[in-house]
Amino acid sequence: MTRTFSSEVIAKDKEDKVTLEELVERLKELKIIFFLEVILCVLVLHYLCRRIILKKRVTLSELSLLNDYLSSPR
Repeated sequence: MTRTFSSEVIAKDKEDKVTLEELVERLKELKIIFFLEVILCVLVLHYLCRRIILKKRVTLSELSLLNDYLSSPR
């Protein structure tokens, strides 16, 4: 998404002759967007990893309960 936007800006810049200040402002905006995307990806990755770890823990605890039940004398 960001790459498409930046290529559109560059193509537009070639046609419109922007000033250096405007170009710097656009680059700052793109960097901010890039960092926000990186932060969002890291948060999603962290959430998914925690969810997978919690699922494994639950599965392991269920297995241990089942093993305890099966190994107990009747």
